[in-house]
Amino acid sequence: MDSEPLAPNPDAHLVQGRPGDPEIFKKLERRGVDYTQVMQIVEFSQPAYPFPFARYFGKRTIRDVLAWIASWKEFLASDFLLTPDQRAQVVEWIRQTETFVWAVVRDANFKIGDWTVRWYAIPPEALPDGELLMSATTVRAINEKTKETRTHLIPGRPRRAPRDFATEMEEVYTALGLRDQLWLESPFKLFMNYRPSKAWPVYTKIIPCLYDFLLPYYQSPGHHSDDKDKDAGPTPQAMYPKDLLEDMRTILKVHHPHFLADLTAEQIKAHIQRYIARKSKRRPNAGKR
Repeated sequence: MDSEPLAPNPDAHLVQGRPGDPEIFKKLERRGVDYTQVMQIVEFSQPAYPFPFARYFGKRTIRDVLAWIASWKEFLASDFLLTPDQRAQVVEWIRQTETFVWAVVRDANFKIGDWTVRWYAIPPEALPDGELLMSATTVRAINEKTKETRTHLIPGRPRRAPRDFATEMEEVYTALGLRDQLWLESPFKLFMNYRPSKAWPVYTKIIPCLYDFLLPYYQSPGHHSDDKDKDAGPTPQAMYPKDLLEDMRTILKVHHPHFLADLTAEQIKAHIQRYIARKSKRRPNAGKR
């Protein structure tokens, strides 16, 4: 059975293909965390990929970048100058870039003409030997005028044998009959000029939501400043548990490896502190006694 859409608005989307690292699965499970809820936040809540695309490729269109990738593949098919090691490095670089660009295509095409495309995650399953499958995904397109519905299933696969993401995405849109209608222009014009990275949704939306969801599972006592404070009452709960920040860093790097590879726990903490400060200012009686 399909799960419910992870968000009722057209921003609902899925960055599928890396549903989680086995170790982080185990760590969160020990704390009682439902990882499918984590996926809802980090993969479905905000379209994350068009922002770094606009910063990296500027005003170039998605169509242009896909064409350039195709030209590289054509070159490699007939090249005889590169050594095997060099070829392997170039092939991997192209694969990673193509995966990233197709994630942008998906994020930019939740609405295709009269069609609304929604992505539904199916929680990961385990094989009889205990190996965890990558999450399966149901993709559903609904025509807002005729109410026609088209559906395509991306099956869960063993992590040791993942499917090429770009091929999978092309198959999805071809099966839905929407491949030729995809929006493949430049996302650059949709955002403010070279918007600073701290303004990307992954920072302004995803990190705060992930923090609010996970914090109750990481409750630990805070620290009194001196012996006098110890008589003031119960010790307050720590707002930035080290384990929480490290696990958030791992989760974000697993789900968004293309532009969060260098994210640190301290940077996450700084974004959370700004979020808490903004939230405090919005309270009507903030700062009043």
